[in-house]
Amino acid sequence: MILSLSNNEKEYLTGWYQPKEPQFCHAYTRQYRNLGVHATQRVEGNHSLLTTNLHKNLKVSDAVFRICNRLESLIKDYEQRLSRSRISEPRLIDTIFFRRVIRRVTHYCLNLCGPELLKAKELYDIEFLGDNIDGDNDEFNPEFGCQQLCELPLRYRLPCKHWMLYFYRKNEPIPANLFHPRWLIDGPAVLHKPWQIRLDNIDYTMGGNTITEEAKHTGDRSLGAGRQLIIDTTMAMVEKHQNLPPGEKESFALAFKKMSDILATNQEQKLERLKAIPRRLPDAIVQSKVTFVPGRKRALTGREAAELQEKEQARERRRAQIAAEKQAKNDARQDEAAAVRSQLLDAVAAEYVASQDTESHKIINISDSDSDEFVDIDVLIAQSQAQYQPPTSSNHPIRTRKPTAKQASQNRRVIEREEKRLAKLSKKPKTADTTQLDEFELPFRSSQ
Repeated sequence: MILSLSNNEKEYLTGWYQPKEPQFCHAYTRQYRNLGVHATQRVEGNHSLLTTNLHKNLKVSDAVFRICNRLESLIKDYEQRLSRSRISEPRLIDTIFFRRVIRRVTHYCLNLCGPELLKAKELYDIEFLGDNIDGDNDEFNPEFGCQQLCELPLRYRLPCKHWMLYFYRKNEPIPANLFHPRWLIDGPAVLHKPWQIRLDNIDYTMGGNTITEEAKHTGDRSLGAGRQLIIDTTMAMVEKHQNLPPGEKESFALAFKKMSDILATNQEQKLERLKAIPRRLPDAIVQSKVTFVPGRKRALTGREAAELQEKEQARERRRAQIAAEKQAKNDARQDEAAAVRSQLLDAVAAEYVASQDTESHKIINISDSDSDEFVDIDVLIAQSQAQYQPPTSSNHPIRTRKPTAKQASQNRRVIEREEKRLAKLSKKPKTADTTQLDEFELPFRSSQ
């Protein structure tokens, strides 16, 4: 075709049109009413997800079975993606302005509408600061819709900044019937009539007409302690970052992060200072307590209350004195009883030592005899203890109890065993004395 043209036409096409052809195509395709679909939707080939598990050696029945299973899994994946839009909301979005459509349209749709709302707010600020202080916009008419050929109404069937400015100026949230049913999570599968953005469209959302307003002031920046203001600023920075050339994006992001870090550090230092010296109200004035006594309707005066307190303190002192006297008497009685007890114990110990001395003399006399028979020291101590009778008082004589038949039987066996043991010991010959220490004279030591 180019060869059949003239030289001027060839120069125009090759010099002017061909370098700008991608821009022309982009500008033209942005006006397509394709609802955000980026494919041609023609049957040019099978989808890669369906042909993953297929090959030429499969039977037709097996291929159909695999395709059906794959389609079921795709449906589950699609439901999982939609479930996130049902239970959550995007962070960088004005939840008050979009409260009628949140959790009813997809997150992708809300992310497309978020930057348009920022542009609508900027237009509102310009109108308020300009000559048109009342904010009336005669160019936009909701009966005819947007006449500025915005991309969202033409391509995505979504409200643009002019529609959003119309509702933002009225301080109302945007309704759900301005969004194409394709963006609704539970919307209809097919529309039988052409759809346009109008105020009288059918609201396909469930319960969309019965939603109550959660806030009266939609455009108030102080609502939520300025949270929406931070979100709007972040969205503006994100949009600015997307429109920058590739070499400036990273430096812009680093500068934004540095600025936010400085702001966060300053805020932390401020909180630390407030924590060191907290802001608080002055201490409350403590009112003096009024004293009442039974039988009187009038409260006591200061002197009467002081006298009553003095009397109570005197009573407490008398109680403490009486308790101390009782304790002293008890201590004296205990000391007297302890002295008597110690005297009795000393007397008993003296008598016991005297009796032990007499028994030891007897044992020494037995050991000094010239008899060669073996004598058991334990037996002699037992006999001396049996013969010894501790001194008793005449007022309390010792009572002897006759043993029972069972006790006599047990004692008899014990006596028999003791007699056998003594008989065995008496039969043993006396061991010879083999010590040789008598021949040596050991020096005397104080430790001995």
